Amino acid sequence: MTERQILRVGEETFVSSESVCEPLATVFEDDSETGYFYALDLRQEERIVAAVHIYTVENVTDRHRDSEVEIFWPADGWK
Repeated sequence: MTERQILRVGEETFVSSESVCEPLATVFEDDSETGYFYALDLRQEERIVAAVHIYTVENVTDRHRDSEVEIFWPADGWK
């Protein structure tokens, strides 16, 4: 399964994708200040199991250009 979305860095964006092996999911979020990618386990009370800082908006020199977020799950749904 693949989820794609065009975004402009610094504009609020939320892209999520659930694995075929529920209860796993991922989220990319731009909150207008930073971009983060989260790995989630939907069974747990504290759902975020990992977070990766992708960018700080003020440091992205070409933020005026469109970018693409792509979340891809392989067939086994575990990566």
